[in-house]
Amino acid sequence: MVQKEMELKTRLVNACIDMLNQKKNHFETEIKETQFEANQFKGAMESRYDTFKEELQERKNSLILQLNKLDELLLVINTIQIQKHYRIGLGSIVKALDEKGNTYHYFIFANISSKPINIDGDDYYMLNLESPLGNELNSKITNETVNFREKVLKIIHIL
Repeated sequence: MVQKEMELKTRLVNACIDMLNQKKNHFETEIKETQFEANQFKGAMESRYDTFKEELQERKNSLILQLNKLDELLLVINTIQIQKHYRIGLGSIVKALDEKGNTYHYFIFANISSKPINIDGDDYYMLNLESPLGNELNSKITNETVNFREKVLKIIHIL
């Protein structure tokens, strides 16, 4: 059982790394295209107050900031140790039940996608510890409950 759980955590970490790398490649391509478009603009030398070029430069700078955030997240995810957690924190996998018996699975890392990662038929939602639910779950242990959006979630397993 422990080996299977560690394999699950490894698969989630690898799925997040893949997602981050895909996003990183996308931003790198957009940065190159934005720079190319700015270089091709005919009015490039006509006016130093050219708003089109300024907009492209701002777009490029915004993309670079997003790319830097992805690099930071890649550094963070590579620090996650593949081991069992007894308290919820960075790298924890959490299984919780609401009062209606619905099961929820969370991976505590960063909210890098609004879509869950599906592994073996279970959807794992990525949560940041600074998010409202992540903050509620932080440092909790098995059998504790949290109140979130008019739901009571009982933590039934932490990995």
